[in-house]
This record gives sequence, C-alpha cells and structure tokens, in this order.
Amino acid sequence: MITSVALSIIAIASGTLLTYTYDEGAPLVSRLCSGACIGFACLGLVAFVLALFFGLTPVTILAATAILLAAVHPAHKPIDPRSNKRGHRSRPESDRSGQFETRSNGRLSTFSFMPAL
Repeated sequence: MITSVALSIIAIASGTLLTYTYDEGAPLVSRLCSGACIGFACLGLVAFVLALFFGLTPVTILAATAILLAAVHPAHKPIDPRSNKRGHRSRPESDRSGQFETRSNGRLSTFSFMPAL
C-alpha cells in the first residue's frame, strides 16, 4: 500500500512538472489534473517497455520509477523557444510578485473540494 502510494506520488509529481515545459501560465489545479494523467501514462509506458525486455519484476518497476525521477530532476529546466536559452523566463520576476495575492478565494474552495472527492 505504501509503495503504491509512493509510486503514485512520483508519477503525479513528474507529470505535473512536465506540464511546465509546454504551458507556463496554467493554474496549479489544472497542472495537477493533467499531470496525473501524463505521469501515470509515462509510468505505464516506461514500465511496459522495460518489462518487454526484462520481464515484469520489482526491479523493472523500480527502474521505471527511477527514470521518472530523473525526468523530475531540478537540473532539467524548460526551454523557452523565443530565447533559445535553458530556464529563461518570459516574464520578469516583478510581474509575478503579486500573482497569489490577486487571485480570488474560489481557488481555496477548489482545493478544499478536491480532497473531499
């Protein structure tokens, strides 16, 4: 049980962080939803390919998890296609300073509703 929860958290985290490569301005709830789908799909695909060659063993599942963790490594920064530099942000930090203060309280109700499901 604990192992499956850990694998799920790793898959969701890797998928959520992968969304930063193609959608910079999405809200966190949207990132978590799409990141869960992307993460589980990537985990299943990587584990399937590894199981084709090595058989479905706990070692292949750990190897698939390690590959997903390598994709989440902080050294991998998204590439901005406009600047051709790794990790370049399109908006300056001064534009982002108040982004959490200006949002409505609807976000709080969304986050409190999700665990209830």
